[in-house]
Amino acid sequence: MGPREGRDRTGESREDAAVREVREETGLDATIEADLGDTKYIYVWEDVRIRKRVHFFLMRHVGGDVDDRDDEMEEIRWFPLERALKRAAYRGEREVLARAAELLR
Repeated sequence: MGPREGRDRTGESREDAAVREVREETGLDATIEADLGDTKYIYVWEDVRIRKRVHFFLMRHVGGDVDDRDDEMEEIRWFPLERALKRAAYRGEREVLARAAELLR
């Protein structure tokens, strides 16, 4: 692995960024259990087409409080895995959840 592989332009690793983002957006502390890969999608924001790639990790909740989060998330809810698999709206989400389910079995 090269010196910049797996890091963003600030030098933060994917793993560190994921743990930080979960903390900021949900108020919860988590540790990474496994890498679940990534998904790509396109959306339109203010008439501009945006290509996005999101990397996912299976994480374990280890602390924190959802009341201690930024205002980016309107609501935070927990779902049993089987229900989450049924509720996932997009194919990429379903695929990531299926990978998590396989690791948890």
